[in-house]
Amino acid sequence: MLYGRDDERRCVDALLRAARAGRSGVLVLRGEAGIGKTALLDDTAARAGRMVVLRGAAVETEAEVAFAGLHLILRPLLDRVDRLPRPQAGAVQRALFQADTTAEGDDPGARDRFLVGLAVLNLLADAAPAVCLVDDAQWLDTPSADTLMFVARRLDAEGVVMLFAAREGAGRSFPSAGLPERELSPLGHASSGQLVDDRAADLPRALRERVLAEAMGNPLALTELAASTAAGGAGAGAGTLPAPLPAGYRTRDVYATEIRALDPATQRALVVAAAEASGDLGLLVDALGRLGDGAVALVPAERAGLLSMTDQVRFRHPLVRSAAYHDAPLAWRQAAHAALAQALGRRDDAASADRRAWHLANAADGPDEQVAAELERAGDRARDRNGYAAASAAYEQAARLSPDREARAGRLLAAAVGAHAAGRSASGRQLADQARGLSVDPLRRAEATHLRLLSSGPDYGDDLALLPDAVAGMAGQHPARAAEFLRTGMLGAWLERDRDLSERIVAGLLALRMPPTAGNAIHEATLQWACFLAGRARRPDMRSCLTELREHPERFSVQERLYGNHLAFRSGDDDAYWVTITDLVSDCRSRGMVGALVGLLSRLAGAQIARGHWVDARATATEALSLGRDTDQPYRAAGAAGHLALLCALAGDESGCSHWLVEHGRLGRSPASQAAVERSYLAKMDLGRGDFAAAFEKLSSPGLLEEAGDTAFVFQPDLVEAAAHCGKTASARQALTEFTSWAEHGRHPWALAIAARCRGLVDQLLDDDTEAGGHYAEAVRLGEQGTRPFEQARTRLLYGEWLRRRRRRGDAREQLSAALDTFERLGAAPWAERARVEVRATGLAATRVRRPGPLAQLTPQEFQIVRLAAGGASNRHIAAQLFLSHRTVGYHLYKAYPKLGVSTRVELAALFDGADLGPGDG
Repeated sequence: MLYGRDDERRCVDALLRAARAGRSGVLVLRGEAGIGKTALLDDTAARAGRMVVLRGAAVETEAEVAFAGLHLILRPLLDRVDRLPRPQAGAVQRALFQADTTAEGDDPGARDRFLVGLAVLNLLADAAPAVCLVDDAQWLDTPSADTLMFVARRLDAEGVVMLFAAREGAGRSFPSAGLPERELSPLGHASSGQLVDDRAADLPRALRERVLAEAMGNPLALTELAASTAAGGAGAGAGTLPAPLPAGYRTRDVYATEIRALDPATQRALVVAAAEASGDLGLLVDALGRLGDGAVALVPAERAGLLSMTDQVRFRHPLVRSAAYHDAPLAWRQAAHAALAQALGRRDDAASADRRAWHLANAADGPDEQVAAELERAGDRARDRNGYAAASAAYEQAARLSPDREARAGRLLAAAVGAHAAGRSASGRQLADQARGLSVDPLRRAEATHLRLLSSGPDYGDDLALLPDAVAGMAGQHPARAAEFLRTGMLGAWLERDRDLSERIVAGLLALRMPPTAGNAIHEATLQWACFLAGRARRPDMRSCLTELREHPERFSVQERLYGNHLAFRSGDDDAYWVTITDLVSDCRSRGMVGALVGLLSRLAGAQIARGHWVDARATATEALSLGRDTDQPYRAAGAAGHLALLCALAGDESGCSHWLVEHGRLGRSPASQAAVERSYLAKMDLGRGDFAAAFEKLSSPGLLEEAGDTAFVFQPDLVEAAAHCGKTASARQALTEFTSWAEHGRHPWALAIAARCRGLVDQLLDDDTEAGGHYAEAVRLGEQGTRPFEQARTRLLYGEWLRRRRRRGDAREQLSAALDTFERLGAAPWAERARVEVRATGLAATRVRRPGPLAQLTPQEFQIVRLAAGGASNRHIAAQLFLSHRTVGYHLYKAYPKLGVSTRVELAALFDGADLGPGDG
């Protein structure tokens, strides 16, 4: 029976009702030990009815064993794993030691730590309506906690309830940012009195009041103190109750008193039972036999009600386990772990080997290379199962037990790599620093420096400066690795606008003697671009590299393709950028690389904006933000917020632009970068509505050019237009010169077209009509060869304005009408209005405003789902592509059909086939 928890029960009831109706919900219950969290989970399980109930309680002694908690919870669903998409099935099978962890080789998709979460999401969806109850969540191993948090944040329309109970003050927290929480408060006086009376009806009044006062509304303390006092276990007088302590400690003290009353052999046996979290009775009997006590030693503890032994060993309460273990002498605890390690040594499965390694570590009383090596192997297995945080913990503990200094450094570096892969950057930096400080090996020191840089986040200037010297010591023996490290440094130097550092890195790159590999194309392209930026002699065009990258992606690693994509953007190669980013996103989706997808989706959204796929871009950026939140990668998601701000700016949505700019800054961009983005995007809005003075003020503000560095080409054409309309000749000419220099380097049609347009603007400013007309015409011709419809429409608008003012109305009407059509199709409302005004001025009635099509009614997620469904994809395939459950996909299709006026997928496909994709349809 629950006492005084009516509000909490109503809250849980609402979640259960919603789940039965197909909606999912999550709740985290927090509170001190004994406050009633477990009782509330018991009550929920009892009232779940026919719903599938999955339940597990994490245990402190397995908090570092990868996926131990997840295995406990998922056991009833493991027979459904084969129904999952292959990458997801493989991920969960590897995580739970049901498949060979080396089977996938170096497939980066198999290494993604979030793929297990996607698999669990779909397992729960298949079991729905279902309730997942996790007790003592603060003791979950980190991979299990990360997986369950990912699932909880992605839940939508599956019909799943997840309840987590986490104890406060346990020395370890349960991270649940963004999830609904409820703090369980102490029981009121009436409910406390009722509980005591039900447990000890004959308790004298004085003792009853003392129990109520000492328990302070904690249900477990009330129960245990009342029972022990009534039985004389705490003495007959009120003065024999424990002195005031926090409730968990009061109750634990009661348990400790009961344990100390047992004979030493039973106390030692309880330590062994407490140290073995799995509750495996056979294992416990084996370990006790090795200590000479035997399982019979636990019988007195079972008679005292401290634990039960059936098919498994179960303690009455986690605090009993805590008291039995932590109050025992260190020698007893070490002996218990040693006995358990010996017993596990008789088993040949990998899971037992992991548990054995940790028991050996807990039994060790000093450095021990053999134990360190076993822990390192456990770390390797955890890494291969995507349990990077657990791998990091194993490597770090192995380092502590390593007698050799260099071996210790190597294991610390492996721990740093694991921490970085797990998204724990601060820990990764600290471990990398320790490894660098211990090692004298140049390669290891360079690896630690490089990793320190990768883990630094937006403030990496100091770490970046250390890289060239660190690489110099190992470059002769390991040129390919040195090139990888220096490429990272080159990117950082570009972003930091540090020309001196760029020069040092260029010098390091030029000095490398690279082996003949496909990756040399990326290396050569890096050199070409670095030399161009450093003002050195021009090297050959980098198109050959990007062409190879575009046509033969299989020759390059994922990291090289990412770097090539970055080079394509910075050199203006739209085709290479589009092909590489769409291929990378497609690979990530098919392989289930959830974590890597966040940054790639942000890049894809930018490419979609450039190519005029604005509704797709909005959906892509929205997905990146959602995944960034669910995978705790805010910095990578910041770019997506920036793209949403840009889309709003182009559409003339000032409030939306402001909202997303604030979000862009909140997600982690530096103040200087944030200010540059804000000024350039708001200036784009000013240009759309013809407020050239406001645009010029923003674009010519101090620091903008320095912050933009080698990406200034993004806003220089805007500056030329604003300056030309404001009569700022010097500013217009300078921006034109800089943009033209950049465009001539890559010689891509879209960039050359904009350069010609900018020359036309400057010539127009100088009243050189002959040159201006020729440049505008050239800009239109080149723009037809490019893939940037918005920029081509801007060119036609400016050309049309110029033609109309020269009274060439027929020619002007042709350019302006084409511009208006593109602006309306894209949804660039202020630009469309500018063009409409100009069209009217030519004498053509252009009053019709294109109305949004039916697809404009869809949310970004609905649009993604509907587009894939129209292409023939099944719900399960769509779910795998978008990292959702198939039930959520079905729910969103059910909502979308009435909005679109269709009832079948055939009609849906016809809607896309026949649609003139308007401003809302992209």
